This record gives sequence, C-alpha cells and structure tokens, in this order.
Amino acid sequence: MGEENKEKINVLVVDDSAIIRGSIIEMLESQDDINIVGSVENGELCLKKLEKEDVDIVTLDIDMPVMDGLTALGHIAERFPEVKVIMFSTLTEKGSKETFQALSKGASDFLTKPGSRAHGGMSVKEVTVLLLEKIRGLAPKEKQREHVPDSTNVKLKEAKLHVKPSVLLIGSSTGGPDALSIFFNQLALAGASLPPVLVAQHMPPLFTEQLAKRLGFDSGIECKEGEDREIIKSGVVYIAPGDYHMVVKKDGDDTILSLNQKERINYCRPAVDPLFESAAEIYGSKILAVILTGMGRDGCDGSKTIVDKGGVVIAQDEESSVVWGMPGAVAEAGIASALLPVDQLADYVKRKIT
Repeated sequence: MGEENKEKINVLVVDDSAIIRGSIIEMLESQDDINIVGSVENGELCLKKLEKEDVDIVTLDIDMPVMDGLTALGHIAERFPEVKVIMFSTLTEKGSKETFQALSKGASDFLTKPGSRAHGGMSVKEVTVLLLEKIRGLAPKEKQREHVPDSTNVKLKEAKLHVKPSVLLIGSSTGGPDALSIFFNQLALAGASLPPVLVAQHMPPLFTEQLAKRLGFDSGIECKEGEDREIIKSGVVYIAPGDYHMVVKKDGDDTILSLNQKERINYCRPAVDPLFESAAEIYGSKILAVILTGMGRDGCDGSKTIVDKGGVVIAQDEESSVVWGMPGAVAEAGIASALLPVDQLADYVKRKIT
C-alpha cells in the first residue's frame, strides 16, 4: 500500500451487483480520507481480498452467489476480528430479518439500499451521507479526523432524582439492538417493575418491527412499535417506528404517543431528541433516561432538556459501546450522572425505579 494511503480509511466493497458496487465506489472515492482497496462480487472473493489487503471497513451485501454475506460475515468475525462490517440490506421483511442475523453475528452496523420514498426508503444522497458517517465513525481512532469524545476527563453530574421515575427513556443507534437486548434481558431477570419505556433507535421501517419482536421474545417484556394516539401504559416498551418521530403528548387525563414525519434530524427518523424533549415537557423531573451506543450527537440536546427539568440521564461507557458518539456527547456535556458498561445499566435503572 502506498505511503499516501496509510492514514486513510481502507474500504472493501462487496456486492454481486456491478451497479451497486459502482454506486458505492462513486460515493466514496471522492473523499480524501477514504481509500477503496477493491470491489468484489461475493463473500469468497471478499475473504481472499482480506488475506492480501489491509482493510478497515467492509461494506457487505447479504444476498450473493458462491458465498452469501451472512456466511462471509462469520468467517470475517473469526479470522479478521479487527475489520468492521457494514451490511447493505434491502428494505424488505426478509432483508430486516437477515440484517438482525448479521448484527447478532458480529456486523457493526447496517444501511438499507436506496429505495422507494413512499415506503420510507432513503435517497441516494441520504444513503451517501449516512454511509460516510458510519465508515468514519467505525474507523480506527487514529484515522478519525472529526472530534471524538474523550472519556478520560469526564465530570459526572450529581443525580437529582429523588422520586420514582414515571417514565424510562432510551436513545440508541449503532450497536443499539444488541445493547437493548442485553439491557432488557437483565431488567427482566431482575424482576423489575417497569414504568412506561419509550425507545428511539435509529432504524428504518420493518426493522423496528423486527426489533420489537426480538426484544419481547428474548426478555419476556411486552415490547411493541408505538402507535399514533396510543395511551402510554406502565410495563410496556414502546419502540419508535421506522420513518416516524415518536413524541409524547397529553390528551385530557391521558398521556399518549404521537407520531409524525417531520424533517429528519441528522438524517434520522425516528430521532432521540424529539422524544426526550417532548417527554421532558410532560413528565418534568420524573424522568430517567439512558443513552446507549451510537454515532453522532442525537439525544444530547434532549438530555440537556431533561436534566434542566430535574430528570436524570445516564450513559453507556466507551469500552462497551460499538461507537461512543451519542453517549460520549452526553458525557462530554457534563450531564450524565453515571457512565456504565452495558451489562451494568439495568442494575442502576432497577435501583431507581423500584
């Protein structure tokens, strides 16, 4: 590899469609911090390329001949554990199920291919922006040019929550599905009596439905996609549906969910900030919020609003996060009352809600 590429993020593109490979390369090759080390059409060729090249990130299609993406992912996780994999999926029920399999097998993140806007699909421009963000967020730290939160100099905020919270809020993105699974499984094992739980996880339509099913099946807690004008009940986990922001409103004596398709925030819908900010107006100081692994700063502004109202925000620590962007932003802002490994968050929450 040439000296000029040592500081660049090395990306391998794997897809059986020459058109898709060409589109991804066109997205990336104009970036001065990214180097395309190659493009191949199946998993077998991907593994051969990894044996010869220094690769940081693989964009990996799922449905391919010779060796499909899920099979290739297993080999990558075993033989090249330092390589981060971004799955390229289709916006279908089959695509969402396969993507969840990929995430459980070690994929770091996923992105849906450009699709019909009528069905929540993103434009080529939106996919480009998100792909670049994901590549840069998953790259080795020494190759990241944008600001990365520093976990070594964080001041924790004293928790003010002196009453049992009326709602538990959660925001998550990259790495979120596994973090949420660990979190809810441990809450269930602890036998915690839950208030309403509202979750904003960056995911497209169909994927949030799969997430709700998976979390409910694994934990035994009632988990569902939130519905417009649904009355919020204790003991239920409501997942913001893909392509909709989910917020909280009052309807007479009831507290209800409200869904909208207002502008994407940082190319995300659902986003965390609208949920957190609306909940702060309704629940005031009786909020406990958790920021899990994820890229960017979504949730930071909403967390500030919660803390200003007297609520408490905690965050996942850097070591257990796939990407310490969202939790890092909250920690760096000095508004997190605790930074904990993902497997210790549930115990903290249980102590506060019981």
